[in-house]
Amino acid sequence: MKKIPQRMCVSCRERKNKSELVRVVLLPDGRIEVDPTGKMAGRGAYVCKNKECLDAAIKAHRIEKSLNGKADDMITERISEMIGRESERIGDPESGSGTGEEKTNRNGKPSSEEKILSFLGLANKAGQVVSGADAVSAASGKNTVFLFIASEDAAQGTVRLLTRISADKGIPLYRFSTKSRLGSKLGKRDRAVIAVTDKNFSTRLAELLNEHILNK
Repeated sequence: MKKIPQRMCVSCRERKNKSELVRVVLLPDGRIEVDPTGKMAGRGAYVCKNKECLDAAIKAHRIEKSLNGKADDMITERISEMIGRESERIGDPESGSGTGEEKTNRNGKPSSEEKILSFLGLANKAGQVVSGADAVSAASGKNTVFLFIASEDAAQGTVRLLTRISADKGIPLYRFSTKSRLGSKLGKRDRAVIAVTDKNFSTRLAELLNEHILNK
């Protein structure tokens, strides 16, 4: 029988299956970030997927103490968002990201577009996103890109360039959302093109994008 990996929650100190916990990771620059893939390089810590453990961990700074790093003020929101997505995946009708500003479907849950934008925001905060035509082109030349996104309102010349690079290097290219929404999620002005530079983030984004396309 395959052994199920277990980890200890930094808040309640109980050992649980790894899948029942949210992983946070210490990045090279000393910041602490949520690891939605569970596979990001770096020292990790875990917290239960419930509000009580999360609130206790944040209040007592247990995540920072465990990793000896610095967590920004938005870490609680990002972990809560991840817990909400997991609850939604397993069919909890009362879960959600709780921002009150996201697009929702008929059941009041975040739309597929909002899920993708939120995950893209996490990838960006982890330093795994490059945006803007020049930066994306430069990154693709270094063979560090795993996925391209071009907004649905991107200029045709920009799309043709990205399509050519995508075909030459075998990098998946998706048309998604608008320049304004993509830029806003990255904390920047309009962004017509985006490159994701982490394989795990790219794999999950591709899954979400494919689901989005199928459900259109």
